[in-house]
Amino acid sequence: MAKTVAPLHSQRASGSLSKTITYGAWKGRSTVRRLTTGRNPRSPAQQLTRLRMAIANAAARWTRTTATTGPGRSSTDLELAKAAAPPGKTWNTALASALIGPDASDYAADWAAWQALPGPARLAWEISAASQVPAVQPAAPPPTA
Repeated sequence: MAKTVAPLHSQRASGSLSKTITYGAWKGRSTVRRLTTGRNPRSPAQQLTRLRMAIANAAARWTRTTATTGPGRSSTDLELAKAAAPPGKTWNTALASALIGPDASDYAADWAAWQALPGPARLAWEISAASQVPAVQPAAPPPTA
């Protein structure tokens, strides 16, 4: 049910009316739009996009929470990421671009290299990642097209 305040003066309204229109606010302004139902496609392209966003989010979250980059160092990962960002790019965008690459090609190549590691080397990486503060979470394989 739509709720209105002074509807003839168009001061404020919110909610949906008869499953056809929706009243709400956007950037502080009252709006009216057609009611839409979101979709959740599970295509390989959408899965790849979601994977990219998950990787970027995990890397940015980990970068913001680390204290220092290593024993005896005073710089944090966040400071280094900000310093390494090219002009015109935010640090988290630059970090995501470096990790994922265009069309996720870097991620797919990194995943293939990870799969090619012998068991002891992979185990050493996993132990090191788990010992980080906070721990680095395992990555998901890239979706196949």
